[in-house]
Amino acid sequence: MPRLTTLRIGALDDLARQLRFAPRPAVLRHIRAAEAIAADLEPERAYPLAWLVFSLTGYRAEEGDETHDVAIVGLALRADLSAFVERLSDQAALTADDLDDAHLSLDELCARWRVDRKTIERRRREGLIARRVRDADGRVRLVFASAVVERFERARPDAPPPLRRLDRAERALLVRRARRYRERLGWSLNQAAERLAERSGRSRETVRRALRAHDEGAAEPIFARRAPLTDRDRLAAQRARRRGLEIARIAEGMGWTVSTTQRAIHEGRAALLRSLDLAAPSSPMFQRADARGVLLAPPEVRSGLGGAAHEPAAVFVASAREAARPAETVERLRAAAACYLRWSVQRRIKSLRPTSPRASDLDAIETDLRWCSLLLIELVRGQRALALRTIEDLLGAPLLGLPAEDVRRLHALSMRALADAAWTFDPFRPAPHRLAGHATGHLARALARPAAEARRRASPGARRSHHREIDLVDWSRSVAPWQRWLEPPARLRRRAMEPGAPAHCGMLAALRNGWAPPGHPPMTLAEAGRALGVGGAGAAQIEAQCVRAALGLGDARVDPSRAAFRVGRRRSVR
Repeated sequence: MPRLTTLRIGALDDLARQLRFAPRPAVLRHIRAAEAIAADLEPERAYPLAWLVFSLTGYRAEEGDETHDVAIVGLALRADLSAFVERLSDQAALTADDLDDAHLSLDELCARWRVDRKTIERRRREGLIARRVRDADGRVRLVFASAVVERFERARPDAPPPLRRLDRAERALLVRRARRYRERLGWSLNQAAERLAERSGRSRETVRRALRAHDEGAAEPIFARRAPLTDRDRLAAQRARRRGLEIARIAEGMGWTVSTTQRAIHEGRAALLRSLDLAAPSSPMFQRADARGVLLAPPEVRSGLGGAAHEPAAVFVASAREAARPAETVERLRAAAACYLRWSVQRRIKSLRPTSPRASDLDAIETDLRWCSLLLIELVRGQRALALRTIEDLLGAPLLGLPAEDVRRLHALSMRALADAAWTFDPFRPAPHRLAGHATGHLARALARPAAEARRRASPGARRSHHREIDLVDWSRSVAPWQRWLEPPARLRRRAMEPGAPAHCGMLAALRNGWAPPGHPPMTLAEAGRALGVGGAGAAQIEAQCVRAALGLGDARVDPSRAAFRVGRRRSVR
């Protein structure tokens, strides 16, 4: 199934969402209107959004409606109209039978114009509108209305004819020159292809394919053929970068170029994101264009987050006994925001490029996942009193009267049960549905047998101490599945809070992860870089340095022959 083309204009994206429930006849009218508009757009002219909405749908905005008080440049609008029509077609699940006018398939149009698919894709950004239809077997393909194709041809009478294919003499000349560039200048395939494209008047990709085709059948290829990236390569590169290794050092160890290394890292991050099951309770509110602004705006969702959760058993018991019952409004706001973030992230993951995803898209998705983690942590934290009460009711005795191993086990099981309850809690069910009631069953199932076993092991005459120093597991690092690879090392937070730690490390780590203080939503690299005045690239460099220093990796190196990366002082990067 071809991936939906990304809509870059937010107003068109919002309009497409508003039309998602339109009947098919109305969708076809909107599509024909968009096709007619595309033919008449002037690149340099600014078109009011109100005019665009009226031309596409016939809806006239009410006077004083400021949401339509914007303008879109014709060049940008023309480049996005085909993606807009594709989105409408997909939402309406159009089939070929729904099209009552003649149309051409993508392959038929390529044959008509004697061009490849990439050329058609470029023409779509120049105003050639494509529709997205489903065949009887469920397969999705693009088609072009014949009237649209003919109108596009008439509008470009002076367009240069497509170049003819490379003949044998031209290929031989390209090969000779490429070999000379390689032997004398040490150029790579892409460097040679770029230079030869300038000299021959061909596209760089055409030259590159010709050189690659020569090398595949030659006894002495000009350029060494690198093995394609594997899933293991991508995840290993992503893992090394997450541990703070510099991209240049990873590239050196793996024998890649820097650009290949960056692509491997980004594709590794995307692979981990695609592995997540983010299904969550949802609401019709999620479909609204202003859903993010409404659900993520309340102060309860944006503040009071990111507090430390690693504490000894005595502190856990004392804080749980003193904890007040969470306010229902706060609980529902945070749970609804967490559900929306999961829903939104799931949709954005599906729209990622299949190869070479953009770093900014990945960072924005990962930042929202960090925010979701913080909200889930606060939901769990608010139920500590319920967890302690359930444990001690099942034991018939205070928790701190048990051996240390049983205290740790029951605490870990109770927090895991609360995390599961927070993950599955539906805040959109009407009152009196509360998280505490939902979590009670999770706690009972998780603790009944372990508590009975601990009760049998406890000596009836054992002396109970309520001041024992029992270190508990940091439960806040396992409330969501993505934390296993997205959460920064625990040592980074401890080091950032130590006296004498570099100020930029502590501030950047707090901004990126939403730690308290200040406890605000996490920031992307670009946002954190602006806040610190170092830019996104500077923030990325500082973040890598801080992680590397916190882990004590020193001068790390990459060994691709090992199952895991090895670093200085024989410490494994896993």
